[in-house]
Amino acid sequence: MPSVLLAPVPHDEATAFIKAKPVVSREVFDGLVPELKARAITVTGIENANVVQNVRDRIADIPQGADWDKVKGDIVDQISPWLRGGEEGGAAAERRAETLMRAHGFQAYSGAMDQVMDRQKAAFPYAMYITADDDKVRDSHDALAGLILPVDDPFWDSHTGPWEWGCRCSKVPMAADEVDEIRAAEADKPVEERRVVEGPRLEALSKNNQLTVAKPGEVPRSVSVAPSKTFNFDSKSLRLSADEIQQRYSPEAWQTFETWAGKQDLGGGVSVLDWMKGGTVPGATPAPAPAPAPAAPKSTPAIPQSELAPPR
Repeated sequence: MPSVLLAPVPHDEATAFIKAKPVVSREVFDGLVPELKARAITVTGIENANVVQNVRDRIADIPQGADWDKVKGDIVDQISPWLRGGEEGGAAAERRAETLMRAHGFQAYSGAMDQVMDRQKAAFPYAMYITADDDKVRDSHDALAGLILPVDDPFWDSHTGPWEWGCRCSKVPMAADEVDEIRAAEADKPVEERRVVEGPRLEALSKNNQLTVAKPGEVPRSVSVAPSKTFNFDSKSLRLSADEIQQRYSPEAWQTFETWAGKQDLGGGVSVLDWMKGGTVPGATPAPAPAPAPAAPKSTPAIPQSELAPPR
């Protein structure tokens, strides 16, 4: 019997993950490897670490159900003095606050959800791509809306939201019988119009980031969904150890990074190298340990979609 999490999504874990992020300078942040950038926080133009720490801790209230607009207002108050004054400065602070909330809040939520979905993949072996469904969604993200792939397909390693800066996309688990029903209902449609991605179409998407799509009556078109090279987020990498991260790089590249990391002080005598090997930076809490897998239930009812939607 597969193990299925029947409790609410672990928002406590998402909160703990955000609070574990050390505050780093922009210079240090830019020098981090992508796997570590998602575990740290910086705010360009703000040199006071206490201000950034307050911003981080306020963002950590979002997974606990804090009011989005109230959190945003508090962050705006914190960062406004560091930005240009006047009406333009206020608008800039609001944009910056919204971006910080989405980036760090959604990263933490995504990492927690990935753990849940990994533990329940025997019962929910597929995942559906979900967008914010508004006019701000990028074309490449919109092309993926509603598509269904195996939950353990490599595609999700680079396309689990937020996989580009400001991305608000997510994924929800799907049971095999749900997917079978969709597959049967769309059997007479052209491959480009089907929501279940499989066969050569799945291979092209997973390996080459190319997707052929079409709406009813339209000519099929090829869309590139390759992630931006300026932003990298792999929700599974949030749990990688320093040794596991090292294995992703050549010995020469890692030696260069390790030498640099040992010289970057994050406070209290803790270097970037110390932190990535488990040291706790002043002002940050220890990173949460992975939650244990739940006991196998007597039955495997589906988790309501309402419990699987992002906080906002």
